[in-house]
Amino acid sequence: MRILLPLLGAGMLLSSPVVSADVLGLTVGAEWWQANPDGNAGDTGFSQPLNFDDDSHSAFYAAFEHPIPLLPNVMMRRQTLSFQGDTTLPGELRLHDMVYQAQSQVRNQLSLEYTDASLYYELLDNDILSLDMGVTARFLQSDVSVTQTTTVSRGVSTPLPMLYGQAVVGVFGTNSSLFFSGNYGRYDGHQMSDLRAGFAYEWIDLAAFSLSVKLGVQRLDLELNSEDRMDLDLLADGVFIGLEADF
Repeated sequence: MRILLPLLGAGMLLSSPVVSADVLGLTVGAEWWQANPDGNAGDTGFSQPLNFDDDSHSAFYAAFEHPIPLLPNVMMRRQTLSFQGDTTLPGELRLHDMVYQAQSQVRNQLSLEYTDASLYYELLDNDILSLDMGVTARFLQSDVSVTQTTTVSRGVSTPLPMLYGQAVVGVFGTNSSLFFSGNYGRYDGHQMSDLRAGFAYEWIDLAAFSLSVKLGVQRLDLELNSEDRMDLDLLADGVFIGLEADF
């Protein structure tokens, strides 16, 4: 098995200067994403394009930062997605060894959940620019089902090591900022990227608490090859809105 960019990223982090938080800090947030999906799924070598309707989905995260030098900060994130639709198959689809002929109509559903545990360092932290970099251990679970006269489903679960990064650029003289964050990983023939960019406005700013509203776009690109005897490709993008609280 191969771990490409995550190992390179870890080496870069160990050789880079880091900035520690002055005090203990906790950040929690929630996001709602209106995603437009496009994907293929099926048994290995027999996947077909499937139609999915747009839908909204939620994500929750929490990050803990501390002033201890060289010890990384920690963030947990949980994303859940569920899409369904109706498809006229362009070719033969096989799922869990069930055969669906070309031009037949099926009802299809795809669920995708992933939980991230990220370890990261603050490389910069000031009012103009903050920059975090680290690595993420992502555990991915997905289930694909097809209904014609009966429902057949097949699931897949796999760990995926990834790089993590976040950059925040303050807009001078305002309570606003621009942000970019994301993960990228390539592992054992699988590939996934998950990117977010947008605008944040600090709505409440107190000494021990702040609350920000976030608006942005998110893009997820997933490719699993012959994992648990299934191939799965998914591309989803769209607008999200979120709330983030800092303590």
